[in-house]
Amino acid sequence: MNLLKLLEAKINKSFGLQKILQNISWLFFDKIFRYGIGLFVGIWFARYLGPEKYGIYNFAIAFSAIFGVVVGLGLKVIVVRELVKTPKLENQILGSAFVMIFFAALLTWALTAITVLSFYSDDILTCYLVLIISAGFVFQPFQSIGYYFESKVESKKVVFAANLGFVISSIFKIILILTSQELVAFALVGLFDVFLTSISLVVVFRMNNLSILNWKWDPLIAKPLLRDSSPLILSAVMVVIYMRIDQIMLKEMVSDRELGLYSVAVKLTELWYFLPAIIQSSFLPKIIRAKEVSRENFMKIIQKLFSFMIFFSVAIGIVTSFFGQLIVLMLFGEGYAESGKMLIVLIWSLLFVSLGIARSAYLIPENLTRVHLYTVLIGTITNIVLNIILIPKYAGFGAVIATLVAYSIAAYATCFIFPSTREIGFLMTKSFFQTPVIVIRYCKKIMNLIKRKSW
Repeated sequence: MNLLKLLEAKINKSFGLQKILQNISWLFFDKIFRYGIGLFVGIWFARYLGPEKYGIYNFAIAFSAIFGVVVGLGLKVIVVRELVKTPKLENQILGSAFVMIFFAALLTWALTAITVLSFYSDDILTCYLVLIISAGFVFQPFQSIGYYFESKVESKKVVFAANLGFVISSIFKIILILTSQELVAFALVGLFDVFLTSISLVVVFRMNNLSILNWKWDPLIAKPLLRDSSPLILSAVMVVIYMRIDQIMLKEMVSDRELGLYSVAVKLTELWYFLPAIIQSSFLPKIIRAKEVSRENFMKIIQKLFSFMIFFSVAIGIVTSFFGQLIVLMLFGEGYAESGKMLIVLIWSLLFVSLGIARSAYLIPENLTRVHLYTVLIGTITNIVLNIILIPKYAGFGAVIATLVAYSIAAYATCFIFPSTREIGFLMTKSFFQTPVIVIRYCKKIMNLIKRKSW
């Protein structure tokens, strides 16, 4: 048995997570591929626009995102949970989710249009951008196909579908840059990306001998789905507000240019947010099943998930703190030099984002989604108050500090406020101390394997 097989056997024996790791690897490939191309095109795009126009475009995205989060109705994790628990009702579950998301999309698009036209009627460019970007809401119901494959821990089946539209739209963006097109053209290409992705998901679903035509609306299923997801809807709104409100406030309180500089630091930080998301989504089916077996097993998996999150977040934070300034200068140029200082601090928000995402894997099976709403609400209020205090004095760097403090309070500190989450708060704290020990232990095992076996 060679070294690779020995390592694989060790991992499977220790964690029993072979299928999860395979799913993570596919999702990781998907995100690396998308972010690799996206980063290349995004850097070119930012340099082409300059900080001011880049700030205008990111304002339109942030404005649309605050409304767009409602479209999904917080159903993703609830639908996955129900598909895992009752696979025989998958057509009714997926059909009910599709219909609810579709009508939510139409209403949200209308609300977004009314709001932007009411508050920014004198800024025609911003109105056009928001209306085009938010039009993508109507294609979100097709993401239900992804929920199905996620419940089966078979995300590889949608990886290629999800990337088809992205690759084509990236090519179009490059053409637009080379031909010196305006912002509206880039927004239209983004909308085309969403459309192609939806069509591709339907095709992949059909290739697996499945059809969305078999989905059925069932009010008896829809009602409990919506009931269980309702706290998550509000939570998602709060999350997007405290993740995007700083960009809205920077435009209103400082300038488009400052927003453009801050947006670069945000983009490079959020570049890593996909990792905790795919890890959690891959762990979730196993966590749900573990809870049905025993609480002890359930809590052990949650503990490992926390340790996993802390390890990679700290590793990325350390590297970025040393090289963040250099990375920004090399990628974006001198015009974005101030973004490097913001990035060095903002990157540590990844740690608390990761813990927050991991915590949801505990809250959902425990049906504590309302607690999640309260913690996010506290984080949102903290972020807004700190932004009001810090942005006038420190501009973009003030928004960085506000975001970091708000994330740490929402994801970690609030665990000790509510009795139902104190146990998970102590688990997080325990993971902070255990993670270095676990890393050292497994590094030693790997080194011993290397010493005993040759390639």
